[in-house]
Amino acid sequence: RSAVGCRAEGESGGVGVQTAVETDYKRSNIFSTLRDWWRHPPRDDDGPLTGPGNVSLSDYQCLNDHHFIQLGTDDGGLEGVDIGQKLGAGSYGSVFCGKLRGGEHDGLDVVAKRAIDWEGRICDNGLNTTQMESRIQHFADMGTIGQDCAKLSVKYLEVEAYMNDLVMAARPAAAAPYLGMMMLNGSRWLVWEFAGKDTLEDVLVRCHEEGSLTPLAKSLQYEEFDPSDPKSFQTLVNILARHLVECVIMMTEAGVAHRDVKPLNMLCVNGRLLMIDFGSAASMGIKGRVGYDWDKSPCDPRYAPPEQFIDEKHWTKYDLYSAALIVVRVIFRPFWCGQYFDEFSEQFHRAGYDLDRWLDTLIRSDATISGSDKASRWHLPLAFKRRHRSDSSEREEQYVELAAKSCSLDQYKEGKLTMCSIMEGLELLSHEGGVCWSSLRGMLKEYPKDRSDARRLLVDLDEELVRAGVDLDRFFGEIEYP
Repeated sequence: RSAVGCRAEGESGGVGVQTAVETDYKRSNIFSTLRDWWRHPPRDDDGPLTGPGNVSLSDYQCLNDHHFIQLGTDDGGLEGVDIGQKLGAGSYGSVFCGKLRGGEHDGLDVVAKRAIDWEGRICDNGLNTTQMESRIQHFADMGTIGQDCAKLSVKYLEVEAYMNDLVMAARPAAAAPYLGMMMLNGSRWLVWEFAGKDTLEDVLVRCHEEGSLTPLAKSLQYEEFDPSDPKSFQTLVNILARHLVECVIMMTEAGVAHRDVKPLNMLCVNGRLLMIDFGSAASMGIKGRVGYDWDKSPCDPRYAPPEQFIDEKHWTKYDLYSAALIVVRVIFRPFWCGQYFDEFSEQFHRAGYDLDRWLDTLIRSDATISGSDKASRWHLPLAFKRRHRSDSSEREEQYVELAAKSCSLDQYKEGKLTMCSIMEGLELLSHEGGVCWSSLRGMLKEYPKDRSDARRLLVDLDEELVRAGVDLDRFFGEIEYP
């Protein structure tokens, strides 16, 4: 796990934000004065983000020309951050718990992240000549792969700082509350106010272990959830989808494509979802497009859309596709287990990113339907065989019928990926409104230009939730951090 655990990051559609560190305190006491419009002038992408391979002492100079928010000591009596227990590490960064030291919010719980290794040209006044020479020698002793990884880790940390800054300025309710950046012992750290420790991935693991979506309902504060009631299941899925779509819209309004939307990067906080880990993000909606390279696309292939390389004209649809795959993972019971979802992802790719083709493959490989026992084998209905010429609603009815048949046969075994195992999800999708076949297919269109409009989806989800008796203000109102 990288940058997860008790990591924290944090107004659209009436959503407000209240944090222990109030906005005016952040702006005047923690952050240094910001000199430029929008806080981020275009950066020269041709210049190196780290020092060259042949490092000398003169390369250890501070980056005085960056424009990120600084977690400073010039105001409010803030002395620094005490770094505590390590929460986890990935390929490019390590994450720790910590506490603010000094100032009005002395002792405030935070989460801090630093690059995995060498900090390139970044330095602070706390390093003496011997310490800097030691770090230079450490870098020189690393192999080529290690050096490349170290340089990338610094670049991704820069990108993450930049994106968090943008989101905090435009739509802070979309991500965990980012406090800024600090220098400590020659390394640069990004700091967030601690907001919670559970990711959506953690919640889905508990759902798998308990065999119920009750943990998800608790995380989203849907107290009326009844795991045996199909309507309750439908409402829970619509609440989740509504949160996901709202996050995507707020990212768009901030001018940011996250590019790594997945359960591991969604923090569950007091009934809401907050996006974290912006190391793969790109500022597609503002001048400069930091984090974007036309020939590179850092992403998780399990949740990435077919284009993988972001479409510059339709970049707002990239994250929507990933959000739709999270919905798929929730509505189909076997996918609560990450292993089964990984298998689905491979099959889904082979099926040309088409849910109907994937289901076609699943049906024909379902041993409970087409097993070796001829007595239990049955023929696929003509309407299904000619699905491209049949009405979509007729085809969707066939899916449910096939699933029911799969459940009725002796060969069905709990834990197997069969039509029976996803019957609840197929029944849910057969309804109109909210998350259904029409909306899900629209979000999962192969070409970005053809995908659904997120705002229309939000309106449809709201209408469906109101019909189900859900108080929108209760579920999607203000959020308070612990």
